[in-house]
Amino acid sequence: MTLTSVIGKADGFAGKAEISKVRLIRGKQETVYDLRILQLDGSNNPALMDGDEIVVPQDPASVEIESVFKPEDSVVMEME
Repeated sequence: MTLTSVIGKADGFAGKAEISKVRLIRGKQETVYDLRILQLDGSNNPALMDGDEIVVPQDPASVEIESVFKPEDSVVMEME
């Protein structure tokens, strides 16, 4: 399977995905792929191997802040 075929099987990208910065982590090596346009030679759609990790970041411009933390909202926990 390739990078895009696995993403497709997982129902594709969410509307807020930053598809220009999809990360493939293989062992200790990390490669970033721009999936906005697939290259004909397949260079940005690699075949995946067992153990590969795919990270699709959320576009920071689309993040909405739902609430604001205030100091008075904090809670002190005591350990016995």
